[in-house]
Amino acid sequence: MKKSTTVVVLVLFALGGMALRFAASGDRYLWNDEAETTINALQVLDVGYPNSTFEGKPIYENASYIPSDDPKYAYESTNYYGSTYERNKGWLTYYYQAAFLKVFGFSTFNARLPFVLLFPAVLFVLYVLGKRLFNEKVALIASFILSVDWYSVMFTRQARYYALVVLLALLCLYAFYRAVTERRWRFYLLSALGLTLLFYTHIVASIAVGIFFILVHVYHSGGVRILATPKVLATVFIPVLLAIPWLVLVEFWTVFDTFSGTTTNVVWLFVIAIVVFAYFFVKYFMPQLVRFNLYRFSSVNYLILFTLTIFTLKPIVTPGESHGYRIFLELNAVMCLLFACWLYNFIKQRAWTYRRWRLANAAVPLLVLLVSFFGIVGFTSGVGDTKIYDTDWVRAAIVYLDERHIPKDAEILVTDQQMPFMLYSDYNVDLVWPIRKSYLDGHSGGLYFIFHYQVLHMTRFYREEVLQQIGSWDRLTFYDKLQACEPAEIYPDTYFYDCAEAGLTP
Repeated sequence: MKKSTTVVVLVLFALGGMALRFAASGDRYLWNDEAETTINALQVLDVGYPNSTFEGKPIYENASYIPSDDPKYAYESTNYYGSTYERNKGWLTYYYQAAFLKVFGFSTFNARLPFVLLFPAVLFVLYVLGKRLFNEKVALIASFILSVDWYSVMFTRQARYYALVVLLALLCLYAFYRAVTERRWRFYLLSALGLTLLFYTHIVASIAVGIFFILVHVYHSGGVRILATPKVLATVFIPVLLAIPWLVLVEFWTVFDTFSGTTTNVVWLFVIAIVVFAYFFVKYFMPQLVRFNLYRFSSVNYLILFTLTIFTLKPIVTPGESHGYRIFLELNAVMCLLFACWLYNFIKQRAWTYRRWRLANAAVPLLVLLVSFFGIVGFTSGVGDTKIYDTDWVRAAIVYLDERHIPKDAEILVTDQQMPFMLYSDYNVDLVWPIRKSYLDGHSGGLYFIFHYQVLHMTRFYREEVLQQIGSWDRLTFYDKLQACEPAEIYPDTYFYDCAEAGLTP
């Protein structure tokens, strides 16, 4: 294909992909994590760094269980425990978004704009990587798949770190491959740059991708001695040295005080053990089904090793409350490449009969498809975590508050999505679960509850020890106050409890 034709095709893919992502953005309010990212970006514009308070209130992203001495809040915010700085993730996402908000101002569209605009860069790096690993046709097929892939559309258009992680992971994959096959300093330095930027975007992703860098060198050379070479050592230690100032600034070691429970990791290790056992069982007892030679370095095996590394490590390193459909986001683009490679070879070999359809030729891309598209099943069926993306009830609640002329300084307690309330309204909104029962019982001003019952089954929103002993709703700290208030349905599964009208407050 002529170079000019390739450029035109890629531009069309980029424009089409951005159009889909802009269309998916719509005007629905930012959901809680998007709002949190945007708040952090606004804090960068305000004071220069993301911190623990917004409009005078502590920010609670995850479930809290660390006791607090505050008369109002019974628990510390785990994201900021031991530090006033945000230190669960690197700050690159916030500064990148802040630049756009500085120029265009805050709106839902402007908050998501910088991340949608990353798509052409993602597509270009994917194309270059695909051409390097396979050929131009495979690269173009993969680019098309990524452009229209609904999983990618729904996540990379969000005002979150997702698009940056995908871009930087692809950049690292390209740099690592050139480094391991050509041994040139410039690609090792590019690898170090990619890992550093990835660290300042998402720490867990950088750890997993960094371990892959080590594994692929051992895999390619067949021994661990290569890890002692200057180029490999420089690539590993440069990101570490560049990360240390930030780690010290935010007192990152305090993060480990917020970890609790190992059940998820144990279950995940059990799942991995079953998968490994199944592979070797098929490999040695039904060898006709498995044709891959995983011991030989190749482009396909390079991507398989990356898939296995991310698939194994990320659930173990990621805190339990962050487990969700987005956890394997880096594998989405890799899935596109593997599937494009399989599709290209399938068509080229005219393998139209079952006999020529070797299960091994489809096993890996189908596995990655399953991993990558698991989120779509949940998203379209409305189960699990996906309900937290629905913010239409937040808009309806704000409209209801405006229509009722609720005082701006009245205490309004919500079950979740506090941060969208903060961004889109001037109301005094708090999450209900960190509030002390003594504070609620002794409250002497206007008091209102907004309960969105769709997410009450998501137990991570409630503090740990309460959930361990709760046998019924009446053990929750806010239950007594809630029962005495009159509810009004303001949106499906969403109720407004007016405790002022119930006579509980003067």
